[in-house]
Amino acid sequence: MGTTMIMSVLFSAWTAILPAQEAASAARDANRLAEPQEKRFNDVQPPELVMDILGIRPGLVIGEVGAGHGRITVHLAARVGDKGKVYANDIDPAAVDYLKARCRRQGLANVETILSLPDDARFPQNTLDLVVMTWVYHHVDNPVPLLKSLLPSLKPWGFVALVEPKPAEHGLQEGRALTQESVGEEARAAGFSLDGVIEDRLQTDNVFILRPVVPEAPGSQAEVDNHGDRGGAPDGDEEEPLGLTYIANAGVLVASGGLKVLVDALFDKPNPEYRSPAPDVLEKIRKGAVPFDGVDLVLVTHNHPDHFDASLAVHYLESLPEPLLLAPADAVAEMRKAAADWTKIEARVIPLDIKVGEKEKRDLKQIPVTAFRTRHSGDQDSPMNLMYLFDLDGWRVLHEGDSTGKPDDFQRFGLGGAPVDLALVHFWFPLEPNCARFLQEVLKPGHIALKHLPIRLESDAPGKIDQVRGFYKDIFLLLPGMPDRVFPK
Repeated sequence: MGTTMIMSVLFSAWTAILPAQEAASAARDANRLAEPQEKRFNDVQPPELVMDILGIRPGLVIGEVGAGHGRITVHLAARVGDKGKVYANDIDPAAVDYLKARCRRQGLANVETILSLPDDARFPQNTLDLVVMTWVYHHVDNPVPLLKSLLPSLKPWGFVALVEPKPAEHGLQEGRALTQESVGEEARAAGFSLDGVIEDRLQTDNVFILRPVVPEAPGSQAEVDNHGDRGGAPDGDEEEPLGLTYIANAGVLVASGGLKVLVDALFDKPNPEYRSPAPDVLEKIRKGAVPFDGVDLVLVTHNHPDHFDASLAVHYLESLPEPLLLAPADAVAEMRKAAADWTKIEARVIPLDIKVGEKEKRDLKQIPVTAFRTRHSGDQDSPMNLMYLFDLDGWRVLHEGDSTGKPDDFQRFGLGGAPVDLALVHFWFPLEPNCARFLQEVLKPGHIALKHLPIRLESDAPGKIDQVRGFYKDIFLLLPGMPDRVFPK
């Protein structure tokens, strides 16, 4: 799959988690904020759709280049809300004055206007989650210096979005026609890479996504051996390391100090989108063969066939008398139906029936576990999705299951209050501004394993993660055939 498609897929995923009530509210804001002369432009390039494509959410800090009279600015300000901010610039003093007055008139206190230069956006440093230009870039005569001026203003995960006419729609009446080749060349000259082009969401426009080129950081994954050692434990440190074995999709085995936890690994139904466990691996799991011998606890995040199969879970527990299994109540209900004699395993199955936003703590086989109920990806109540935070011989491990990826939900649970050693999260977390900020500023995990990667993205995803690798202590994709990783204390 090419760059264009992977970015389209990622941005579509972000759009999907916008709650319906937020979308309805946004539509009302759009009608309230637009000025009469803007209607024909908004019909062609709807501000709400542009923001949805870019994954703009409350709390983001955005820079807008060439804001003019604020056709897009006011919608950005309404979307990011009181916790966010918009820095809107223009090289025309009269436009800046008009925009200031408009924001005062419309009660938008989160907009700061800037009189900029053609080659200097004049945004504050290390402040912006993203920079937006709509129908601006093709008018810029000397774009490379302008793009260079944006680099210091972006946060580590920040990117630049250019919403510009498609060459076929341009007509060469004003400015210049923009192609993937021309924008890519200018981006590289300015220290960016053209990360993708979204071609199918807007009728007459393309959306070019630029990300800063990040130099390979010392100790990055290219320099890490198969054990994931970034310098090693101090001499004489006798604390047990943490081992990670990747199985398939979101399924892993985590082990330390003689304790083993199996997460989302009991499934065998082929799925055209995601990997399922290889037959030989599945046979080892079923028989409790190395490295799946001595499993203490099985965690099930949710009842979906690419994470869990009730019949397989029943047979696993019937074959191996030691493991306990912790799962959402709806998954356990399916196990009851699949079991020939439920009483044989019932005592070792712990169902959790908690509401969205609630959490529950258990101590199972010397493994403290906290389960957090979130909505399932796509903002669905069903199936029940549980995130798990568990302590394994002093290591804190987080597995987010298949959550919506909303950092506010995570923080309401108190995550970030203590260090997390290993976080297993969706593959797109470090590429989405809100989630990237949560990882870097709140959760701060020592190691990040990126899971749930569709098969069609396996060839392109490593290059995407390489672009942000330098901003994390250790980050890696869970890919088929990867060796086990061992993290020293």
